[in-house]
Amino acid sequence: MKTIENKTNEQLVQIIETPENYQAFLYEAACVELPLREISDEFLYQFAEDIYRKKLQEMLQKSFLNTNKLELPKSMILSEEQKMNLFEEEFQSNQSRRGHLYKDLDQYIG
Repeated sequence: MKTIENKTNEQLVQIIETPENYQAFLYEAACVELPLREISDEFLYQFAEDIYRKKLQEMLQKSFLNTNKLELPKSMILSEEQKMNLFEEEFQSNQSRRGHLYKDLDQYIG
């Protein structure tokens, strides 16, 4: 598919990490194209982390979070441990601004 070949590595990671924003065929093509490119794991994880941080920030800005069952945003690239570490960082940076909303989420922080 010509259009997927013209996408930058960053755009491919964006498509893979936010499939809900794209048509299924584009997501599937990105999943095929990205591994064909010679990119480092460091590059891949850096862009995936940037996208994931934005998802976390959106989640933490909501006025209500279910503190009985924490559902982190999905990631097709990051591991559960990486996602939890990023959540902890974002949680800590946002807690001072809206601490009263997050008090029950402390149970999820290592």
